[in-house]
Amino acid sequence: MASFNNFWLYCLPLLVFESTAFCMVLRKAYQYVRDQRHIRGTAITSESGPSRLISVLYRDSLLYFAGISLVLVTTSVFFPTPIPAFLSSWRLYQWV
Repeated sequence: MASFNNFWLYCLPLLVFESTAFCMVLRKAYQYVRDQRHIRGTAITSESGPSRLISVLYRDSLLYFAGISLVLVTTSVFFPTPIPAFLSSWRLYQWV
């Protein structure tokens, strides 16, 4: 019978990598906003050009991180306790 008790160890490196990448994006977003405020003297108000593209990239990075984190955590919580139908089909594919 397969052991699913340590499946969270599979998701842990993925979550660490995604968190690190997200922290780097947050850092760059903060630097960009700070530089734009320094240059313009006010908040970012442009809705076209490079600032719009960059804001879309930052927003999409946030949504991606939220989605992938939810999937990884959900998989880590629910996969170690699989349903019986899955276990019966899993036994068919074991070579030992």
